[in-house]
Amino acid sequence: MIRSMMLLLSILISLLAACQSRTPSADEVATAIEATTMMKKTLEPDTSTPTDAPSETPTITFTNTPAPSPTATESLHPIQIYEDFSSREVEWLACDVCEWKNDALYMGPYPASGAYQTHVAICKECGEVTYYRMAVVATYIDGPTDRGYGMILRWTDDYVITLEISPWQTVGAFKYEFDSDRWEILDGRWAGAVKAGTSPNRIEVFVTQSQQRRTDISVAINGKNVFIVWNEPKDQSPVGLMLFGHALEVSFDDFEFEEYEPYGDPIELEDLDRPSG
Repeated sequence: MIRSMMLLLSILISLLAACQSRTPSADEVATAIEATTMMKKTLEPDTSTPTDAPSETPTITFTNTPAPSPTATESLHPIQIYEDFSSREVEWLACDVCEWKNDALYMGPYPASGAYQTHVAICKECGEVTYYRMAVVATYIDGPTDRGYGMILRWTDDYVITLEISPWQTVGAFKYEFDSDRWEILDGRWAGAVKAGTSPNRIEVFVTQSQQRRTDISVAINGKNVFIVWNEPKDQSPVGLMLFGHALEVSFDDFEFEEYEPYGDPIELEDLDRPSG
């Protein structure tokens, strides 16, 4: 299992908690993100463990576990998938604590462990892709509110990228590199586009070809553009859903996926068509 990068956002959240009744200023957001980056090596251990959790202090680890290897059928046309979870037409790999109910996929709550972990559900039918659009409606159900949930955007032998939101109205894209054992916040912020608490949120990403023939990651929440991560490596990998840590339960619904052709002009964020509603 991979370590959750949403833990970094918990520091950002604490710094912004006093501002939750208003939109934080640019300076406040910048200060929080800088503090998060500086403090990521001295994170406090998770203290909200059940009584049957391991007694020793949890270690913060990220195991270089190979990602599940979905094999998509080769086609001349991009892959297009829609899953409303009313039936199990799409296979989700490595989803150890998952339940299909109420026409949705419920992940968690996972049992406590001795390390911070991100739990995943890898979309088998999506295959290993480079450029794509992926969307899902994610809803916080129960558990700690400072933990994130969302999407696996990349999972290669060298690094992992996740996109995570939280009930505190935070959203962040995070990258972990195995060789350097280094966390990086690609972008992290409070966003009014994220609905708080148990309200459903539609998360959508567009991973497109950059001007340098690498990849740009455009993020929209509930149809509103939030940020773009520019010029990340161009790699093929599995994609899927995720949540951070034990005790958290989240539901996912209305999953959408389509692969983009790896050629042509880069897509501009303002030119993207989005479903209404």
